[in-house]
Amino acid sequence: MKQYRSIGRRMVFWDIGYLLCFELAHKMAGFLGLLPLFRAVLSQTLQITALNILSRETLLRIMQNPLAILMALLWALVFVSYFYLEFAVLALYFERGWQGDGRSFSRLLVLAVRRLGELFLPRNWLMLLGMLLVLPLLVLPYSGNLGVAAQIPDFVRELVGQRAVRYTLYGAAALLAALLLFFFLFGFRAMMVEGKRFRQACRESYRLLKGRRRQVARTLLFTCLAVVLALLAVYLVLVLVTAGITALQFHGIEARSAFQLNYLAWSQLLRVSSYVVLAGWYFGISTLLYHRLRHHHPHLGRRRRPFVRLGRSAALLCLLGVLAYFSETELGGAVFRSPEERIQVVAHRGGAALEPENTVAALQEAIVSSAEQAEIDIQQTKDGVLVVLHDPNLKRIGGVDRPIWEMTYADLRELPLREPIPTLEEAMQAVDGKLKLMIEIKVTGHEENLVRQTLGTIRRYEAEDWCCIGSMNLNTLEEVHQREPEMEVVYIAPVVSPSDYGIEWIDAFSIKHLYANRDIVQRMHKAGKDVYIWTCNTERSIRRAIRCQPEGIITDNPYLVQYFLQYGDQNRLLEFWRDVFFPLSAS
Repeated sequence: MKQYRSIGRRMVFWDIGYLLCFELAHKMAGFLGLLPLFRAVLSQTLQITALNILSRETLLRIMQNPLAILMALLWALVFVSYFYLEFAVLALYFERGWQGDGRSFSRLLVLAVRRLGELFLPRNWLMLLGMLLVLPLLVLPYSGNLGVAAQIPDFVRELVGQRAVRYTLYGAAALLAALLLFFFLFGFRAMMVEGKRFRQACRESYRLLKGRRRQVARTLLFTCLAVVLALLAVYLVLVLVTAGITALQFHGIEARSAFQLNYLAWSQLLRVSSYVVLAGWYFGISTLLYHRLRHHHPHLGRRRRPFVRLGRSAALLCLLGVLAYFSETELGGAVFRSPEERIQVVAHRGGAALEPENTVAALQEAIVSSAEQAEIDIQQTKDGVLVVLHDPNLKRIGGVDRPIWEMTYADLRELPLREPIPTLEEAMQAVDGKLKLMIEIKVTGHEENLVRQTLGTIRRYEAEDWCCIGSMNLNTLEEVHQREPEMEVVYIAPVVSPSDYGIEWIDAFSIKHLYANRDIVQRMHKAGKDVYIWTCNTERSIRRAIRCQPEGIITDNPYLVQYFLQYGDQNRLLEFWRDVFFPLSAS
């Protein structure tokens, strides 16, 4: 047993520097190549089927399109190949460690690429099918860390995490998938090292495991527990070091913020690293068990020559240097952190959660909240006054069941409201360029010269630079463009048809958060349009909008969106440690 422990350590550290460099390159290839390819395939699939979003309802329609099915299959093959190459490298790496093989790591990579070609041979089609079924279940828990979460259709995430029962069933399915994967890892090793067929390898795995399931299960359980505890220990050390360094540099509320930022700086990388460690354990323990069950004695081999050990150490140092540099560059930020700083906060109806909607008080609070924009609605009264009001009827706001076009401005002033309904001029006086004003023109069919009157008010206050016009009516926006070609116009709709993306005089789209996804936003960006998402008032809707990376998020509560933009990756663990080391009472 002692000899096996020694050989296990040698297997892990045989060429650890080169292995970690490969893992880094492999993950970066996934971030920078695999994910953009997936987005492109999804975008093309939606275009082929003339759909806007991927949902339960549209999935069946996509599956009825042969070209869409072909594209999905090609993507699935790329997906499996990506992970198969990693599996091959890991299997060959630990086998080299067992054998004490001194050949270069580059030869291992060449052999792994050759084995990748064998995946698509007819004799191995069962393994290809099995990996297509098993891999998504095993990768999904790490998808948030690998940058895949933003690409998974929202209805899939909701289906998995909506209820505790479904989440439990998913966990059971993932565990079963892991057991099935482990079952043929013995065979996988035989395929990689000995070039056997998949069926032959599976039969050999079954023979080796027959009657030894409890022994293997105990080994798996205890070694997995040891790895998890080691990862937990590393996590706790990093938390303590982060807290200690932060406490030396900052005090009070600044310490809380600095701790959060420092924690987020390494937590993403640690979670990605945990996937690498667990994958290494998976293949390392399978190699060790394979040889133990076959009663093989380890090959001690010769000690690595000094210049080989020096090369391995140099590879480790280079890896650490690349990681340190990468994490501080824009490329690293794009991979490990979303570039959320560019997303603007738009106070919906002036900030309806802060003060009565569409009032001067709401606009003043929006300014205080540091929102970049405020959205208001305007309508026309019976006597032609432009007022800031959303509903065409006064029942909800003022308790009077009368439409706005039957009431004069004097009638509105008599309503017993907490804050009076302001005119457009009063709203513009309150804003006075302190933030951008998105003016949504509400069309009821009873207005006269509404567009001309609105543009005239904007010109009087010389507000062309800090105002834009939005509407759900394309004819209204076209009139705005004809009268004032330089005025920014925003087309507001729950779902925008792809045929509208190319309308030249539309500057931006504002879409409902329920129908927004990253693919739609990117397609709008490719058409040269800005994108706003409305109305995001819950954690779920805000996080969903952030994943889409629009130009602006429209919300009733600007403070809430700003919180998630600043601490988007924050979780309960972070909040717990922050309150432990830097409580508010001490601030």
